[in-house]
Amino acid sequence: MFEFIHDISAWLEAILTAISSNFWLSLLFIFLVCIGEAVFIVGLLVPSLPILLLTGGLIAQGSLPFWPIFFAAAIGAIIGDAISYTVGYALKDRIKSIWPFNKNVALIEQGEKFFAKHGGKAVIIARFLPV
Repeated sequence: MFEFIHDISAWLEAILTAISSNFWLSLLFIFLVCIGEAVFIVGLLVPSLPILLLTGGLIAQGSLPFWPIFFAAAIGAIIGDAISYTVGYALKDRIKSIWPFNKNVALIEQGEKFFAKHGGKAVIIARFLPV
């Protein structure tokens, strides 16, 4: 199993190293990764953590500039969160009837109770802790 993880990491590193030679392509790539990571459901499929860690390594090596990458990542995350919010706002209570959520209505109700009890802390926990 660890070989598989190593292979993925090596593949991502090769992509990032190739992209780092093109400033605008690297900005676009990090921007899109951060959008994908923040978008509802899509974030489960985007390997953002290893990509961002490898990007940090490239910044530390001097292959990529910090501030432009930082702003591209921040703007991408803001846009991704806005997309997720818009989807959630549009679906509201209908989400409980859409697959796969209709199979886990009890979990949604537990989440709603948790949010009602803890409010803003629940948002911080849900957004910034990967668990």
